[in-house]
Amino acid sequence: MIQEQVPIFVDSVKSADGLHLTRCSYFSIECTLPSNEWTLELSDGSIPFLLIGLSGIILSPINGSRFESIEQVEELFDSIESREGLLVDSQELWVPTMVFDRRPERGVVYRAPLKTFAQAIRYTSSSISLEEYFENVKELGEDGTVRFSEVETTVFKSWEESIIEDAIASYPKDEELKLRYDGDDDHDPPGVGIDTPPKSPLGDGPGQNQGNPDLLSHYQKSQNQQQRGMTR
Repeated sequence: MIQEQVPIFVDSVKSADGLHLTRCSYFSIECTLPSNEWTLELSDGSIPFLLIGLSGIILSPINGSRFESIEQVEELFDSIESREGLLVDSQELWVPTMVFDRRPERGVVYRAPLKTFAQAIRYTSSSISLEEYFENVKELGEDGTVRFSEVETTVFKSWEESIIEDAIASYPKDEELKLRYDGDDDHDPPGVGIDTPPKSPLGDGPGQNQGNPDLLSHYQKSQNQQQRGMTR
C-alpha cells in the first residue's frame, strides 16, 4: 500500500570506494511544546500520556494515499502548523543508489518502503556501518525497491515554484533589510569522505552545481512575512 511507503526527495548522488549513495530528504512533523492530547493504543487498552517530543514522518496528505495537487500539500502543512507547538521540518537520509527502480535525479520524488526507510534511518544516525547497511538492504530484495512517483514529482516541483514566487514577492525591497544567504552546508555520508555538489532539495536535475536555498526555508520565510504583514 502507498501509505506503507515514505515519500523522499532526491538531493544528490554520491560515490566512494565503489559504493554509491543517494542523499535524500523527507518531511517530518516536529512537536516543540508538551501536549496531553495523545493516547497510546495497545492491544490490551489505551494509555493517555504527556508528549514532550515528537518527530513524525509524513506519509500522505490528509485525504488521499499520495500527493496529487498543490492544495493537498498546503492543506496538510497548514493544518499541522495551525496547532501550537507543531511544525513541519525536513530531514535527510542516505539511500543506496542500487535500490532505486530508475536512475535517481535531483528534485525527483520516490516512494521508499518502510523497511528500506528504517535501514536508511539507522545508517544516517550512525547506528550501523556502511557495510551492514548495504547487506541489510540487499537482503530485502525486490520488497526494498524505492520507486519513482511521477505524480508527486510534478506536484512538489510546482509547489516549490509557487513558494519561491511568494517568497520573492514578499521579500523586503530595501537592500538594507535583506538577509544574506550564504548557501547550504554540504557534507558526506557517515563514515565517508567525498566531494559533493551543493545541496538542492528540489533542483532541476542531476549533476547541477547551483541550487535553490532550502525549500522549507522559502516556505517558512514566506509564512512569517505574510504574518508580519497582517499584524501591521
